[in-house]
Amino acid sequence: MDEKEVTLPGGDIVMEDGSGRLIDLCGIMGGLNSAISDMTKNVVLFVQTYDKVRIRKTTMTTGVRTIASTFFEKGLDPERVEPTLVYGVELLEKYAQGKVGSKLYDIYPKKHEEKLLVMGYELIGKKIGVEIPRKTIDSILTNLGFGVSDASKQGLTLREGQTLQITVPSFRTNDINIPEDIIEEVARVYGYHNIPSVLQTATYVSQPKDMEDLFVFQNRIKIFLKHLGLNEVINYSMISKKMIEESCLKIEDHLRLSNSISEDIEYLRISLLPSLKKNIKENSGKKDVLKLFELAKVYLKRVSPVKDSPYKDGPYEESPCEEVYRLAIATNTNYSDLKGIIEAVYKELNIDVGNKNFYSVPDIIENNGIFMVELDFQSLINNCQLVPKYKPLHPYAIIKLDKTFEIQPHTTYAVVRQKAFQSKLLQKIEVVSVFENKFSLRFYYSSPDRNITEEEAKKELNRVRP
Repeated sequence: MDEKEVTLPGGDIVMEDGSGRLIDLCGIMGGLNSAISDMTKNVVLFVQTYDKVRIRKTTMTTGVRTIASTFFEKGLDPERVEPTLVYGVELLEKYAQGKVGSKLYDIYPKKHEEKLLVMGYELIGKKIGVEIPRKTIDSILTNLGFGVSDASKQGLTLREGQTLQITVPSFRTNDINIPEDIIEEVARVYGYHNIPSVLQTATYVSQPKDMEDLFVFQNRIKIFLKHLGLNEVINYSMISKKMIEESCLKIEDHLRLSNSISEDIEYLRISLLPSLKKNIKENSGKKDVLKLFELAKVYLKRVSPVKDSPYKDGPYEESPCEEVYRLAIATNTNYSDLKGIIEAVYKELNIDVGNKNFYSVPDIIENNGIFMVELDFQSLINNCQLVPKYKPLHPYAIIKLDKTFEIQPHTTYAVVRQKAFQSKLLQKIEVVSVFENKFSLRFYYSSPDRNITEEEAKKELNRVRP
């Protein structure tokens, strides 16, 4: 087709010339071997309708979209096939001096059956919210091609109030199925501007606490990161096989969509980092400093599906994956910058990272100058404190001492911090500076019971030997 070879997935509607050679992908495009050229003398005029579902499926799976497919996938009127063919023959005879070479063949195994809908005039007023005169309703439907009659006069035994019988025209068979479809047609033509605007009373629907917490903390973190200078991104929940491989993740850990319309959105994410890395790369050069974050779900594959429901009492459906909220942050600056953002998030949520019994900075990943981190959002919610932990004013003097360390495989900030806090006099540690392979720290020494001397503080500091 168009000098391109198309592989069909199966279940498609095709036409062959009797020898097994395909000449037409029906409802979409004809084959090159059946195309009309300057040498064409005989033409077969073929007018038909097709199964719109099959046409749509073939179009989406092959990626071949044509003007014909946009018509056939919506469903055409079978009653117009013969008039269309006859009119086409007349045009060829009139403008192309064509001559009819055969009789007309009509293959119509399943004739169109007239569709009837029965309803009451009162239902139209009830649904629209305004009373419309019956003559106006009849006029609107008649002008749209519908047949309108009194059901009681047709000898039908109906429920009380159902007196309107409507005959659906063949060209509306696919989209007129229930009384509400008729009401929509009446309202559309009557004019939405003629329907009074009456706002419903606002009602608050109480949410489960875990859902309420999720919305509250999402909003809180997004606003906070915005004020830190980060930009929020919203990516597809699906990624490509290439992105998975480039991120050194396993394909088998991901759930694959069976009906994806593109290879770029084929697998459900188990991590937000591949998408953020792609965002940084695509925007490099547009801005010197890029700081992005995304707060979204990831989909972790279950060994066996379990019955799950977002509601307390169901309905329950088998879910092949576990949905988990993650917060991912990426920047093209440096390690310390990203680490500072993480600690700022902890501070905003009143998670005391300075507590000697708790210190948690997740692994920061570096890839071609892009620094990334991913946090479990539910864990942040669980460890959040509404107000900071109260610390009474320290009544005794605090001695500050600085010391510089050389970065080595066995000398890292984490190692120094762990050994320094073995001292009962140490209150906190701050990073003063980092230069080349050295970093300077400031140690705060004090006692809750008495004033200590500088010599005592220096003695404690000298014990910090990585």
